Amino acid sequence: MGAGASVTTDANGAMRLQTPSRIVAAFLNLANKPHHAPLVAAKTQWKIAQPFAGANGEPSTNEQELLHMLHDPVGQKHIGAFAKKILTSETFFCWVEIKEFREAPSIGYRKSMAKLIYRKYIKNGSTMALGSITSDLIALYDKKIAELEASHGSSATVDFFDPLMTNIVADMCQNTFMRFKASSEYETFKKDLKDTYNKVTIEDFEYLELLGSGGFGRVVHARKKSTGKHYAMKIQLKTGLLDEHHDQLSQITSEKDILQICHNPFVLDMHYSFQTPAHAIIVTELQPKLTRRKTTVGTRGYMAPEIISGKLVKRDQRPGYTFAVDFWSLGITIFELMCGFQPFSMHSSGNFFQEVANEEIFRLSPRTQHKIELQKMAQGVTFPLHLTRNAQDFLKRLLEVSPEHRLGCNVEKGFAEFMEHPFFETVDWEKLMMKHIDPKFKPALPLLTDKKIYNSYEHMMSHFDMRDKDFIRHDWYADPDPEMQKHFDTWDYISQYTLRAELGIAKELDETNIPYKVLQLTGEDSKAKFTSPK
Repeated sequence: MGAGASVTTDANGAMRLQTPSRIVAAFLNLANKPHHAPLVAAKTQWKIAQPFAGANGEPSTNEQELLHMLHDPVGQKHIGAFAKKILTSETFFCWVEIKEFREAPSIGYRKSMAKLIYRKYIKNGSTMALGSITSDLIALYDKKIAELEASHGSSATVDFFDPLMTNIVADMCQNTFMRFKASSEYETFKKDLKDTYNKVTIEDFEYLELLGSGGFGRVVHARKKSTGKHYAMKIQLKTGLLDEHHDQLSQITSEKDILQICHNPFVLDMHYSFQTPAHAIIVTELQPKLTRRKTTVGTRGYMAPEIISGKLVKRDQRPGYTFAVDFWSLGITIFELMCGFQPFSMHSSGNFFQEVANEEIFRLSPRTQHKIELQKMAQGVTFPLHLTRNAQDFLKRLLEVSPEHRLGCNVEKGFAEFMEHPFFETVDWEKLMMKHIDPKFKPALPLLTDKKIYNSYEHMMSHFDMRDKDFIRHDWYADPDPEMQKHFDTWDYISQYTLRAELGIAKELDETNIPYKVLQLTGEDSKAKFTSPK
């Protein structure tokens, strides 16, 4: 077992793997450090639950250098390519997936990843099983995975794979990294590292079309020149942000910071953030607009009753609300998707204007409108005949007026209560989380325009100026005072996942998952094949 790790048995007969803390500590230390500006590592939740036994000081120089490479997308590209060349890539890919496991934003996602890593690299008979892994380590993870599967509410903590990670680093250092350092590829890596980390700037993009604008924000469809990938670029005026947050300047970067730490397969990612002297810029995934009816529907129809009731009292007397309001809004959305209209007809897409004509709702005071809404909600929901009993119960519990009794809001069960509802009895949540389920409905997305309309960033901004000349309230080219620029010191960022994708690492990793996705889709280790919810 690499790096002096050993397996012991405690008083209860449970296996415990003792492993040096030096590599693990170095791993965690590097994981939280930025390496090359503007690549700024997002905040992580990596913590060691208990100290490891047998600390032997700091990692060796070679181990330390290897860890630096592994925490850097450019380093990953080169060490991964070399490992593939000398047929040791399983160890490299396992390390990358454990790193992603540690960064998983939710307990459910982390649990699903833990099982996938086990099936790919540890389980006996796997085609990608690690050659350096010992029988004791395999037995340890057989037991850990069995414990995970035995309890629906169990979770894999971030230190779940620390024993395996120690083994991997020792193996990679000896069998891959030392050979890499002695090869010509090592010098190529050092040159590539120097050339790759340049600041992302407005010159790195082509500007294709205007998407929207607000008081001090503009959104444009942009394409990165080096990759041809399409993005949504949000351009914010720094002086506008400073004015907006003048009483709490620390909140200026809050949106960027939240997007930076939110990496989830079902959440739009932020790929870059950078700046000009006057503008703070965020680049995210582009969400193509689907064709929809031009109906008059606002967010008001999705408001939970506790929000509406708060509007009937003075601001300082409002009781506040919790995440339960999101489950209500989800219930409204699901009802609308299944029925074609909203459950409370005052805001129904189907008969909204008819009710306006009959009741003259728009002529009533806002306070009276709120009272009518609450009355309709208190009366409950009338369901169309085509909805099954499970579907009706599911929606009824989501649209429970009392927040504490709403589905998913139970203090003890939490989201597990939502997942365990009979409406989802045929859904395998772990497969869903890993995207190992082919969706039943795949919408036809409109083709993205490839026509370059603007010659430059300045040309694009001037078009915005002409289009919005009657609404502009700020000087879009005014730089903040030098003293105020300090509030944007941490703005620049490149997502490691984005850089990894640009370097080709993500694609190769996805290819290693194809056999496991096929096995899951054909029913391996599954209690039931996926069908549409009832």
